[in-house]
Amino acid sequence: MGKILLSGLLMILLSEAHCSTSPYRQVTPPADTSRVASLNGEWIILCEFMLQARSQRTIIINYFRNRYGVEYSNDFWSGKIDGTTPMDVLKKKVLDTLVQIKVQQICARNAGLIADISYEAFLKALETENQRRSSAKASGRIIYGPVRYTEEVYYNYLFTNLVNRLKEYLAGTVFKITEEKLKEVYDKEKDSLYRKGFVTIVALKKLRPFKNAVSDDNAQTGTDAENTLVFNDSVYSPEEGDPFRSMVRETSSKLAKGQSSKKIEFGGNCYIVTVKEKTSLGFRSYDQCKSLVRNLLTGRMYENYIRDLVKKATCETNMDVYENIQF
Repeated sequence: MGKILLSGLLMILLSEAHCSTSPYRQVTPPADTSRVASLNGEWIILCEFMLQARSQRTIIINYFRNRYGVEYSNDFWSGKIDGTTPMDVLKKKVLDTLVQIKVQQICARNAGLIADISYEAFLKALETENQRRSSAKASGRIIYGPVRYTEEVYYNYLFTNLVNRLKEYLAGTVFKITEEKLKEVYDKEKDSLYRKGFVTIVALKKLRPFKNAVSDDNAQTGTDAENTLVFNDSVYSPEEGDPFRSMVRETSSKLAKGQSSKKIEFGGNCYIVTVKEKTSLGFRSYDQCKSLVRNLLTGRMYENYIRDLVKKATCETNMDVYENIQF
């Protein structure tokens, strides 16, 4: 679910970045409380639906452009492509997203973390917060962040904080994460996540072209003298900022001791990288990583927990409103 949140934030940033004349940006419509659907008895209203649509429309536009070569135009949303329309795809994506959001909001309310999860309550909270910020600004008091929150930014801010609090609540009451479980995850994941790195000794061969080469394959197969490079993941060196050295290091990181790379090119020359030695620096200790392991396990358990709730949820769509939504 962390992926869902991280994805939702990227969508908002993409939407905010475009200028008002861009086809990717849509002027926020007036608040409309028409009921689009209900999730376990909780209403999803039209202005709530449209907020998610504004956040996700760029993704749908890019999807149809990349997959079908369709450029944005006045009839983009209603044009039928491969048996569907971009409008229908966006509507479904938005509804699926709101089902996931509502499930989490309901769960948080049941946990006593929030009293009112309706979108009307959110809009009142947004108005109150913006009035508070405007008053503080007018009186010369320090405020942090924008003087006025947009609907998108404040919604994401509140929802992200709510999810973080819900994760902590569930970790202590439902998931019951034990020390034994944390150590088990650490042992399982330490090779990929908690390794300190390596000391790698690399042989770098520069290829030189043979005279009278008859093909590209044998045009650069001779070798000049071999150079040795050493990379120590525990020590930072200003040399690592050099693009060529960084390329060699990245190439060697994917090789085991004794392995050689394919021909790589840089600055008009070709090279072969061979790993001569690769010594592990060991792992960060469990105590050093305990909080990271806990966050990792909590995130995974949270995703599974919410996924199960989504599967069991009952969503009823008000087709009279849903089918008449336009973009």
